[in-house]
Amino acid sequence: MSRVWNYLRGNILYLPEWKIEITKEKYFEKKGLSEYYLKKWYKKKTGMSLNLENPQTFTEKQQWLKIHSATKEKTLCADKYLVRDYVEKIIGAEYLIPIISINQKKCFTNACEISYESLPQAFVIQCNHGAHMTHIVKDKNCLSKLKYYILQKRLNAELKINYAYCHGYELQYRDIQPCIFITEYLQSEHDIPDYKFFFFYGKLEFFFVDQDRFGIHKRTVFNSDFETAVYQFDKYPRIEFQIDRKICQKMAELAGKLAVNFDCVRVDMYYYNKKIYFGEMTFSSASGAKIMKPAETDLKLGKLIRIEKRPVK
Repeated sequence: MSRVWNYLRGNILYLPEWKIEITKEKYFEKKGLSEYYLKKWYKKKTGMSLNLENPQTFTEKQQWLKIHSATKEKTLCADKYLVRDYVEKIIGAEYLIPIISINQKKCFTNACEISYESLPQAFVIQCNHGAHMTHIVKDKNCLSKLKYYILQKRLNAELKINYAYCHGYELQYRDIQPCIFITEYLQSEHDIPDYKFFFFYGKLEFFFVDQDRFGIHKRTVFNSDFETAVYQFDKYPRIEFQIDRKICQKMAELAGKLAVNFDCVRVDMYYYNKKIYFGEMTFSSASGAKIMKPAETDLKLGKLIRIEKRPVK
């Protein structure tokens, strides 16, 4: 529990960074200079120049999609609470991690509505409108009332954040109505691998498996044939992870049904206690700022995304 609490305390550092970034991005958006600032942001994050006039690579095209393809459908599925309705409709409610109701309510707009006494022994509490807003409590006995009060303040501060402007205009988050919801904690003695499937127009191209995300984050990348890929995504240590092909194929099949109507989307799934669970849908993984290596892979995947020509202003 101490490791998780240290994570919560460290996570508070995001708030001042987000507020500074939001001020910058909204300022340039108001001036009609979103693309100008996005190029500066991308250069700072990757060390590379961004071509938005004629994007070629996967990472470049993700930047273009962030500001020119933030549809209502993407906003719905980026909403970690409302996407549950979409998942239930497409593949079924049995793939959703159960929600914990408090006083017959499933979502909240103020963390103070959720009393310490009403919480179960273990739970996951999170906001619906961005990343880094998920907090895991494995044992409430280790969460004092004072620590819970701090967590409530953290959650209420997160509710005020418009995550669309935290990491280079991820505009699919802009119109989400923020709320807090609680789900069951998937209790396990070992880390539960996180399967992240990348689809382009409904076709699986690659996926990776993340482990120990709150410790020493490790990652293995696989191609669409469920074999270890020759390329790497991000700088996390690579591990030799043996997948169960049959289970992975089933997860990919379910994820593909959710992804079929989108240009580029990452669908996260879990396999726990012999059962598959849906995680989330992400339309700009790491805000499109993690360069794939080798470089030819970034270019190859970029060719899979069709950029529609914008009308002349």
